Amino acid sequence: MREDDGRRLGHRTLEELRFRAVRWVEEGVRPADVAERLGLRRSTVYGWLAAYREGGPDALRARPVPGRPPKLTWDGVREVLAGLAGRGPRDAGLPDGELWTRPALCALLERDLGVRISPVTLTRLLDRAGLTAARPLGAAGLPPAVARWRAERLPVLRATVRAEGGTLYFLAASAETTAPDGQARLGLLSAAPGKGATRFLLVEGEAPAPAAAGFCARLVLDAPGPVTLVLSTPPPDRTASLTALAAGTGGELRLAHLPGVTPW
Repeated sequence: MREDDGRRLGHRTLEELRFRAVRWVEEGVRPADVAERLGLRRSTVYGWLAAYREGGPDALRARPVPGRPPKLTWDGVREVLAGLAGRGPRDAGLPDGELWTRPALCALLERDLGVRISPVTLTRLLDRAGLTAARPLGAAGLPPAVARWRAERLPVLRATVRAEGGTLYFLAASAETTAPDGQARLGLLSAAPGKGATRFLLVEGEAPAPAAAGFCARLVLDAPGPVTLVLSTPPPDRTASLTALAAGTGGELRLAHLPGVTPW
């Protein structure tokens, strides 16, 4: 019979053979004969016997074999995101401020799902679902009026904000393309600086006025100085709430509007 060391056998099969070999030896069968009966090398059987003498039955049991990490799915990610609607990192037990950044959200997903995800992968998942975050105003494909604003007004605005020790953000809102049956669509409010991490907050639906005002209030709390928001999308019903919020901050929050964009 061909001798084998048992490595090609399944883990449960090997466990049964280990216990059988030890039982036969305890019943008086010589280890060499046990090895021959099982078609294994003598060294394999002697190794099992040594392990049994040192560690008892537990030394013979099959051990879990590390497998592939859990697979990341949008359904799993969405379930976590839905539980974060209106909640920032501190609300979720993380010491990362009032609003989410991509690295902070990746850390939460790893904690709750046991899956490591990169900020790039997270961005792709959110984009596919329609939850597109704000981005600084690029030069390509702009309407003529916005292109002029970017060339003429934006440098002045940036210089003013920088001189005051503040931060300029581009604000945007987006919402899921579709949602699972019986569930509300998720919305995303986000603010992107020229440099640094984009801040965002998940909300239910298409970011109603109170959610937009709450997001901006959190942004002011997180920022090291005054905040200037450039409103780059035209949501319909938020003008009064954001204007009132800005008026009550003593200059800590200011609003700017792109040409052709209805003030929030």
